[in-house]
Amino acid sequence: MEFATKPCLAWEMIAAALDADITASWVTGDEAHGQDPQLRTALEARGIGYAPAVACSTRVRNNHGRIPLCADVLARRLPATVRQRQSSKPSAPA
Repeated sequence: MEFATKPCLAWEMIAAALDADITASWVTGDEAHGQDPQLRTALEARGIGYAPAVACSTRVRNNHGRIPLCADVLARRLPATVRQRQSSKPSAPA
């Protein structure tokens, strides 16, 4: 068995599902997935949205890529009216 990182394994599973005509609008993951640029690039290339966790120190770009900020700084600057907490867990069966 050959070593593979969590993001690499995730992409292999996602790609296999997409190739089998299983549809998905978006995926989520933990910080290991969120910090992997190759996973993000692969998802974007297949048109899949993503919402992985990222460390608060992750640098993100604002204003069309012009202003790099730490994720926690950017989150604090967003007005409360645009923030919304969502669960990535499926709802319990009825």
